[in-house]
Parts: sequence; structure tokens; C-alpha cells
Amino acid sequence: MTNIRQMNRDLVAGLQGLDQVEFGLRCLSAPERDLGMDLTVALRDMMSCRIDRLGFELESENDGPVLEHGFVDRIEHDLRAMARKARLRGVRLTCQLTSSLRAVPFSAGGSILLGLVEQALSAPVGTGSERTVSVTATIDAQQRLVISIEDSAQAGRECYSIRDLGRWRRHIGELGGELRLRGVPFGSGTTIQAMLPVEHQAA
Repeated sequence: MTNIRQMNRDLVAGLQGLDQVEFGLRCLSAPERDLGMDLTVALRDMMSCRIDRLGFELESENDGPVLEHGFVDRIEHDLRAMARKARLRGVRLTCQLTSSLRAVPFSAGGSILLGLVEQALSAPVGTGSERTVSVTATIDAQQRLVISIEDSAQAGRECYSIRDLGRWRRHIGELGGELRLRGVPFGSGTTIQAMLPVEHQAA
């Protein structure tokens, strides 16, 4: 455990050091600067992935129960568990939750988010490159919980179960929201987006 924590601290310090490296690259010629930036970006991504893995290992060592039941705490905890399993299948799962969600209870919206993530991860897609499923959630100006799940897989929307998506669409509709599934314009991948009013979260 101590070695893992030390490695994690060293990698975080290394990432901070890369900021200075990128600043120094400005002094180089354009070709050298571009090459240096490419290498730095690749190194940053590799170190970030390693930090993620160490974080999952530290999390797995903690056998204590989850005491927090807010939206952010529960989602982050459950997505970490999903991410560990996803990595075994070569899928990288990322999550970004805005601070506005800390005042929102887990309730129905949290269950929908986790269910849609499971739906995305279980889609039978094949891809030759690393697949990334990115999850974001926020509260918009209309006081709606907005969930977005972007799947980088080359496969189209047909890989997603129409029956399961229909079930989620009906459930979200009952809460006054809507569910959208669309392809990425001028690119590859699929985006699932769900929106539902915050006042209906306790349903």
C-alpha cells in the first residue's frame, strides 16, 4: 500500500513537471516544438492512465463501506468499480461531474446515469483502437440534470439494444425528461444524452 501511494505521488509530481516542460518548448523552433509537444502529450496520457490504475488499486484496498450518499460520492464510487472491470476489456472509462451536482441527491437520476453507462459498456462493439467511454453530468440553466455518455467505438448506433434504450426512454419520460442517441457528426462514435428536471429526482 505504501509503495502504491508513493508511486502515485511521484507520478502526480511528474505530471506537474510536464507543465514546465511544455512551457520550455515555446523556445524551440516550430518543428522541434511540435515534436516535443507530441511526445509530451503521449507521456502525459501514459502517466495519467497509470495514475488511474494506481487509484483503482488503492480503492480496492479500502474495504470500508461508502458512507456518503450524495450524487457525486455515489457516482464516483460506482464508476470507479465499473472502470476497473472495463479496463480488463480494453475500455477506458472517464467521468467528469460538475460541482453543482453536490447539492443533488442520488435518487433516480443517479440510477439512470449508472444504468446508461452499463448499457454503453455492454454494447457488442469491436474496435481496433483503444475504446473510451466518457461520462459527463451537470445541471443546466433550466435546472435539468444533463447526462452525456460519449462512446468512441467505431460501431454505430445499431450496436445498442433498442429494447433496453426504449425502457430507459420510457422511464426518463415518466420523470419529465428525454433520452437521445446520436452519432458523432463528421466522425465516429456514439453519444447518449439524457435530460431530466432536478425537481423530479426523488421519483
